[in-house]
Amino acid sequence: MNVSKYGQIACCRFVEGWFEDTLPKFKEPISVIYLDVDLASSTRMCLKYLYPLLEPGVFYFPKTVIFLGNRCL
Repeated sequence: MNVSKYGQIACCRFVEGWFEDTLPKFKEPISVIYLDVDLASSTRMCLKYLYPLLEPGVFYFPKTVIFLGNRCL
């Protein structure tokens, strides 16, 4: 795990589960977020529930950039 090798694993929280089961229950403020999703629908679901929890000046690291017509998620 790169976080334990290069970062501070103690300050991280990993949430296991399906997006539709875990995201609606997650209510903690977010300072740094790395989304590893493969579908545009999963990205939209993650952003729907997590965007309101982002702290000002948050660092957001997507695994990939998804292009939808002339927009990019």
